[in-house]
Amino acid sequence: MALAQLNPKAVFDFINHYSNDFSETIHRLMSIMNMDLRNKVANVLYSLYRQFGVNSEKELPDCFNREDIAGLASTTTEQVSRQLSDFHEEKIIEKRARRIAIVQPSKLKSITRDQLI
Repeated sequence: MALAQLNPKAVFDFINHYSNDFSETIHRLMSIMNMDLRNKVANVLYSLYRQFGVNSEKELPDCFNREDIAGLASTTTEQVSRQLSDFHEEKIIEKRARRIAIVQPSKLKSITRDQLI
């Protein structure tokens, strides 16, 4: 409360930032509902790639697994595994034990071009 009284503009900026973030999240969720499985999974992988980057081996951080991707894509783990296998066959990603390497991020981006979130 003391901060709000001392600097109301900072509080307003803080609320505005999180309000915009919330709006983007709602837009992202609504967009995902209208996508097919391929676009959903590609979109999630590309979003994770953009937001969190990859290590020197082009792998997403350890904390993202198939269950997480399924949750973010609003689908099942089995469907994600099948789609990841398709992407692996297309040489867009590499599956390495429990890790996913993004080999061709530009192809993921082109899959999601029309529906990028």
